[in-house]
Amino acid sequence: MISGHTNNVLESFDNIADIFDEEFENGITRHLRQQIYGTIHWLIPDGGSILDINCGTGIDAIALAQQGYSVCGIDLAPKMVERARKKSVQAGVPARFMVSSFERLEGMDSSFDLALSNFGGLNCVERLDKVAEQTAARIKPGGHMVCVVMPRLCLWETIVGLSQFDFHSAFRRLRKNVMATGFRGKTFSVHYHSPRQFAQSFGRWFDVCDVRGLNILSPPPHAMRFADRHPGFSSFLETVDGVIAGFPVCRSIGDHYLMTLRKRS
Repeated sequence: MISGHTNNVLESFDNIADIFDEEFENGITRHLRQQIYGTIHWLIPDGGSILDINCGTGIDAIALAQQGYSVCGIDLAPKMVERARKKSVQAGVPARFMVSSFERLEGMDSSFDLALSNFGGLNCVERLDKVAEQTAARIKPGGHMVCVVMPRLCLWETIVGLSQFDFHSAFRRLRKNVMATGFRGKTFSVHYHSPRQFAQSFGRWFDVCDVRGLNILSPPPHAMRFADRHPGFSSFLETVDGVIAGFPVCRSIGDHYLMTLRKRS
């Protein structure tokens, strides 16, 4: 039996399954995905097995399957999974998709080389330690987990909010009860995690290999209009991000951070 929070997440993503790719994918998200795939290529060779634990409409799972990986994607929302399966058939790739919560992975394979959670999927759960336990049981000893997580402060949101005297938006992630938006009227609580908090939740089973901030100074995905209006400046900011992404403070103030973990042998 799923909790009220989990059901709200399910209904919210089901509600936008038919428009997700069209509304939420853009040049910035595609650029970020390539960075994430580069990290995965560095960690495991082509032909390795990947568990995509919040696969959505299958964008990452299909792309990685096309690159030679064996991929199983799971998602809580049945309509997202249904769309992922249709896209996989159309693309002619053998990615597998299942409806499942990453808090309850009993009965799944326990031999994956890597687990992926992209674009804030783990900000939608109440118990990170439960996800860590369940995921660790499905990854080979010495295998990896790649997580893209939203931190408790986003420099871009803070600067934009302060420039408009909108203090609510500037520091919204610091509040305890933050509700998701953009789901056609559906909503659920979002939980923001600092890299330190996130690492502690996974620390019983995993060691942190690397943490780097994403979209620290450069426009995040929801600021695509700014990036289109100022392509040269946005490109310069991306270059700066690449230099400062690993600095301790900068890891915690981007729109997301990318954390790589290794399961203990």
